[in-house]
Amino acid sequence: MSRVTVTRWGVTAALCVATFVVTTTLSANASSNSPTYYACLHRGSLSKVGTSRPTCATGYTLISWNAVGPRGLPGTAGKVGPTGAKGQAGATGATGPTGPTGATGTTGPTGSTGQTGLTGSTGPTGPTGATGGTGAIGPTGPTGATGATGSTGATGLTGATGPDYIYGNSGGATIGSNVTSEWMGTSSVGGFEFGEAQVVDTTSSFGHFYVTDSVPAGASGINLTLFYGPFGGPMTAATQSAVITSGESTATVPLTMSPLVAGDVVVVLVENPGSGGNGVVNWSVGP
Repeated sequence: MSRVTVTRWGVTAALCVATFVVTTTLSANASSNSPTYYACLHRGSLSKVGTSRPTCATGYTLISWNAVGPRGLPGTAGKVGPTGAKGQAGATGATGPTGPTGATGTTGPTGSTGQTGLTGSTGPTGPTGATGGTGAIGPTGPTGATGATGSTGATGLTGATGPDYIYGNSGGATIGSNVTSEWMGTSSVGGFEFGEAQVVDTTSSFGHFYVTDSVPAGASGINLTLFYGPFGGPMTAATQSAVITSGESTATVPLTMSPLVAGDVVVVLVENPGSGGNGVVNWSVGP
């Protein structure tokens, strides 16, 4: 069973189209041949469309429609529309090419050669002319070849080695006011924090421990202790801690310690920040 799905509006449109087609095709003999079309309708779908009456199944509705009658007479012709506006004037045509140059006229005849005049007598010798000025300086001659490079001079004496320094800080972080102690670092080195620890790259000797901090007035101050030793090994605390009290900003402590060798590390422990907080801690060891 062939089936075409359409809506109710589609049914109406289909009937109208079918009627138009039949009307157009059969307009010449619509009055003498007007067939009836049949179809079964079910939920917006048409089936069994044709000119013979079909048998529709249960639930289907039999519908039918007739062809339209003959075409009506043509309507009267509409009025002639108004004359359109005058078009714009066309562009000026291009200038034509220049005409060819006329031919060159012929050369006139050459006149005859006149007679040679008589040779005159030799005149007297003129006086000697004045001495001419000095001529211009000639161009500079080419540059001579480059001489051989001289031998390299002796190497100077090596300058004295400057004093050893190592620097460190709290990494830009402010030492808090609610901690008892804080290492200046984040990674462990033999139980000590190493993030801000400094590694010695050659044998060095140090005589003082320098620290700076901004301890506000009224705060209880801080103690800063220097630890040093081999990387991953036991660390030794300096014999004396640097103390910055309320309202102070710097402290210097003499050191008595053996020279450090390559691979040793230096790290600082901050203790008792106290109330009021502290600033960024900077430290160094030097001569």
